[in-house]
Amino acid sequence: MSVIKKESPAESFEEGFALGNGRLGVKVYGSPSHKIFSLNEESIWSQDFVNRNNPSGSKNFNKIKKYIQLNQFSEAQELVFESLSSTPKSMSYFKNAGELHIDFYNAENYGLENFNGVRKNPYGSIQNYSRELDLSTAIETTSFTSESSSPSTADFSENSTGSSINFTQETFVSVSQDVVVVHISASIPKSIFLRARFENDEAYKAYACSDDTVVLQSKNGIPYVTMISAVTSGGKVSTCGDNLIVENADDVVLYIDVESAYRKMAYRRRAFKRTKSESLLNWCTDLALKKLCFASSGVYTNIKNEHIRDYSSVFEKNSIHIENNEDSETFLNLCKYLLISSHTKKSVLPPLPKSLWYKGDEDYGERKINLGKLPSVLFTDFIASEDEEKHLINFTKLLFNHATLSASSLYDLPGAVIHSATNIWGDSAPDGNDLRCSFKNIGALYFAEYLLDYYDFTQNKEFLKKVFKYLKAVCKFIEAYVTVEENKETVYFSPYFCECKKDGLFFQEQNPSVLNLIASVFSRVIEAAENIGKETDIDIIGYKHLLLKMNCEKLNEKAKSVKTSLENADYSLFCPLLEGIVSSKIVNHRVEISLLENLAKGFESGNIQSVQLRGNIFINLLWTNGVIKEASVFTKSGRPYIEEITLCYKDKSYKARVKDGFLDLLNVLPSTVTE
Repeated sequence: MSVIKKESPAESFEEGFALGNGRLGVKVYGSPSHKIFSLNEESIWSQDFVNRNNPSGSKNFNKIKKYIQLNQFSEAQELVFESLSSTPKSMSYFKNAGELHIDFYNAENYGLENFNGVRKNPYGSIQNYSRELDLSTAIETTSFTSESSSPSTADFSENSTGSSINFTQETFVSVSQDVVVVHISASIPKSIFLRARFENDEAYKAYACSDDTVVLQSKNGIPYVTMISAVTSGGKVSTCGDNLIVENADDVVLYIDVESAYRKMAYRRRAFKRTKSESLLNWCTDLALKKLCFASSGVYTNIKNEHIRDYSSVFEKNSIHIENNEDSETFLNLCKYLLISSHTKKSVLPPLPKSLWYKGDEDYGERKINLGKLPSVLFTDFIASEDEEKHLINFTKLLFNHATLSASSLYDLPGAVIHSATNIWGDSAPDGNDLRCSFKNIGALYFAEYLLDYYDFTQNKEFLKKVFKYLKAVCKFIEAYVTVEENKETVYFSPYFCECKKDGLFFQEQNPSVLNLIASVFSRVIEAAENIGKETDIDIIGYKHLLLKMNCEKLNEKAKSVKTSLENADYSLFCPLLEGIVSSKIVNHRVEISLLENLAKGFESGNIQSVQLRGNIFINLLWTNGVIKEASVFTKSGRPYIEEITLCYKDKSYKARVKDGFLDLLNVLPSTVTE
């Protein structure tokens, strides 16, 4: 099932459907007479780059380690707080771009409803209300019928005792046009009356730049503008103050854009210097105006069809069907839809935890890039592209420029260190001063796995060669940071910041989760070195020695149970749900594929088509009541892939080879396990 339907208006932000193209995001909610469009753009953050590394860190880190070794935890805590806390303590965070409010009215019903500027409700009664999100086209459609005791327009007043008008609103975020598009139509001509206005507490300036376009500018943090323009069939478009007004229209198309100064390369390169915000706002305004002029010069049906073609070509690259459970199928497809909508070729950043759909008052900790929550499933076939690779490499360079500085200035160590979160500037310093989590310095390990996952899925050795030096930098810091007791051949990751234990927050015990993460990254970097002919690198030899001393097994995480309620759908849930059906990893240059290992409730029967696995191979799978009925893997012409596979099913493993780009997995499995 690919359509979500509701028979009542979205009364709150949380109830609204999410729309996006990777750069722009919007949520639509409100009543039929008063619609609210909550706007986001991925590069709107609270401030320019600031070097927050504490200059006292490198001078005191060895003292901190000494205090811990002597069990003087109070002294260690005090010194950590003073010398490792960032200056200032908090990094910049992602911001909402404000709201667009649209009030609808009619020819006879003017005036305000109350003191807040909202117009009176023009609709005497509402019937047949429906709003739906088509996951296969990424278009939200709202429709309703207005029944009134008086005519809806002055043109139909004579000899009329009533009216019935069908209104329809379509909203989508175009990838090719890179703007939000809203089409409003009515069954009776000259029935559309509306007033549109941006609402933003951080507004610097709001004005009409023409008779059909309104602009709002903000210079609080990274400068940005929001802009709306209208094109009508019939009727009249005008502006009054910072209001965009449409009257007597047969139908209207609204084009909305948000542009930030971050898109200006010169600004990014000089973000640490003062730049006149007026010139940046003018640049943003010119860019938004060009986009809206270009989009509005086209025909709406052509723009819509182009959007459907662009989006559907990605959405349909693979398919997921759950038998006898439409709710579970819809939930999984919704997670897939959110994943695509939050990260396309327009993106320049790894995704945020909630991606492009913030109301603006969420928890501060959720408004940054949490490195421990980056979903590796992003690198499946319907996401990976040349644009994705280019943006990922650029962001990696930016992030590691700061990560090497943090390693030297905070710890006086080589390599690169990133703490638990980062932002649009690649900030690598601790965020906040909560001793339990702010100083956890394993973010670079998570990001290294993110890069390695990209390679695992795509098998692009050129990409691996470009990021290999950054992977080595992560390992170099860890190698210097850990403590090795040679007599016990034991490795400690200390200090490690965690929940209270014994007398303090720091203790010199082996932390299984951290050591397994280190072991995973080190072993994967060593294997990556072999893939690009760097196995004799002196650093790689050192990493092999450390890995031997760690004496721990890599974690084999199982998919978590997920409640499949549409209200809690999130792109990050797509990965664990899909991995419950089929998961993959690369071990000793073989792709290990696990089938139906941990099916979520409601997913007992179904099929998937063309889902990409690690090793750049794809799988088709049909199962009934948890038993495989059909299964095959294949490759795509002209792409590199790993031939050797290990198939895991019902607690047993079977080795095989994908010859000539295809393998029927039922020929690998004994007939007894598929009965």
